[in-house]
Amino acid sequence: MRQMVNGKIVEVFTNLDGSVSSDAIRKAARIPGDRPLILQQPDGSNTIINPGQDVPLTPDQYFGDIPVHKRGTGATPANQTA
Repeated sequence: MRQMVNGKIVEVFTNLDGSVSSDAIRKAARIPGDRPLILQQPDGSNTIINPGQDVPLTPDQYFGDIPVHKRGTGATPANQTA
């Protein structure tokens, strides 16, 4: 089945019940394992999909990932020292 992931259409293989493994989605879309996989429902709600979790697929779903975000480095820039 073709599925929209991060703005790209990828081909994922479904299980007999029409679901797909989150690992298969990650592999098809080349999403690193350290990023959360998010399922956006047609109503706009978001669900975090765990590694290895099977997800029922419908054509109107959208998957994406969230990049790892670090806030600050703990170092003070040279131009901001007192």
